[in-house]
Amino acid sequence: MTALIETRLKPSPRVAAMAIILSSVFFTIGAILARLQSGVFSGQFISLFRFASGIFFCSITLSFGGRGSWKPVALKPLILRGFTGAIGMTLYFVAIQYIGSSRATLYLNTFPVWVALFGVVFFRNKLGKLEIPAIALCIVGAVLIFREPGILPVLGIAAGLAAGVVRGIAVHMVKKSGKGNHPAMVYLSVCLFGLLLLPFYYGEFANITDIYQVLVLMAIGFTMFLSQLLIAWGLRGLSPTTGSILIYSNIPMTLGLGLLIGEQLTLLAWCGAALIIAGLILPALVKRRVSV
Repeated sequence: MTALIETRLKPSPRVAAMAIILSSVFFTIGAILARLQSGVFSGQFISLFRFASGIFFCSITLSFGGRGSWKPVALKPLILRGFTGAIGMTLYFVAIQYIGSSRATLYLNTFPVWVALFGVVFFRNKLGKLEIPAIALCIVGAVLIFREPGILPVLGIAAGLAAGVVRGIAVHMVKKSGKGNHPAMVYLSVCLFGLLLLPFYYGEFANITDIYQVLVLMAIGFTMFLSQLLIAWGLRGLSPTTGSILIYSNIPMTLGLGLLIGEQLTLLAWCGAALIIAGLILPALVKRRVSV
């Protein structure tokens, strides 16, 4: 797969959309594996291991990526991609600490709004006719899936929304840093910044008791690596707003695979998944080539 993702290759919009949807498949597999390990390791440690293994997989890929793969270009967006990825992840975990994973995920998933807003204001991107209603459908669907009753702490809400804002910036940085850089180089920048977690969670390495746990953690890192590679490559052929809408496909996929491990879904969750799927399909109804 990685051999098909060359530094200079720009996919067509249709192939790019398929790449991002495929990235959601890998993300979903990694999320389910991470959920199965959550009783042994904290989410922060799983992310730390994911980034550490990501450095390993990125290094191998770049070593076989051809001449110039190791030479970074567009340094400013590349560094900003790594920085926003690390900051967004940190804010997300702060939000989880105060308002729980479901609510934190809900606020994080406001990011397509920020992608669209920043694209129009700062990058002069044009929105498609159906992109705004598609974003609305996806967000309403996420609300139905992740909503929980009760009053939320202000700090948790602020951290969750800030994570969504930062992720909105990060999507644009993926797009910009992907011009000239190998997709593995783009993800490598995130992994290097992600190692900032090491001083806080290295003690959990002691919880690894057998090779099975190592293999599962490596599998999480590998699936997330493939997911990020495909996103970086897919965004070469799509606008950031369209790409962010397609990234939402990981939510219904995760719900579906969650059924296989015994998770129960409410009627509202099913309705939310249907709305997200409708939001994913809506932009495809306009038969036009995406302007990038």
